[in-house]
Amino acid sequence: MRERNIILNLILTVITCGLYGLYWQASVTNELQEKSGRQVTASGGLAALYTFVTCSIYFYYWLYKTGALVSELREERQLPPDAVSHENYIVSALAALAGSVLLAVVMGVIVVGLVGASADGSFADEQVSELVEDIVSMVGGLAVNLALTLVFILLVVKRKKEQSSSLLLTVSGLLMATLLLNPLLSLGFLQKSLNGLSFDKGKEVI
Repeated sequence: MRERNIILNLILTVITCGLYGLYWQASVTNELQEKSGRQVTASGGLAALYTFVTCSIYFYYWLYKTGALVSELREERQLPPDAVSHENYIVSALAALAGSVLLAVVMGVIVVGLVGASADGSFADEQVSELVEDIVSMVGGLAVNLALTLVFILLVVKRKKEQSSSLLLTVSGLLMATLLLNPLLSLGFLQKSLNGLSFDKGKEVI
């Protein structure tokens, strides 16, 4: 398998608002199907198209099926089914959650400032009320995100070394979306396992 720079791919996915992530998904799909001779999802172009038109719903299915295939291929080569450590999963989830909390705090500070300005007559009360409602909604969302993060961490802790990464990959994609991040960023976890998969030597490539 072609090794890819995970950090660079993640950055490109973010700055292109997910468009590069679709290209990344298509490339991984085509290469994996060609090298393994197995097709568990639609072809690369169609997989990316389905992900786009379903607003990423198809992506979770793709991530689960592709993750299972990658784990199976790694085990056939006497490799751990998942190259991503428990620690990396947990740190990534906590970092994403921290980013969302920081965003909520910034929004809260802005609202407090606007409320103060409204007291001086600079802003209409209706505008401030709408912002306050947005903050309350965001706080509620953060509570849900926190619960999902804790569930995800629990799954990671309870996972056995021989288990497939497909479930964790799928949940990580869902977690990214609920934390206001692009679910395509979960491709980074999958790419980590792919970077260690060789179809030529049957051993891990470092």
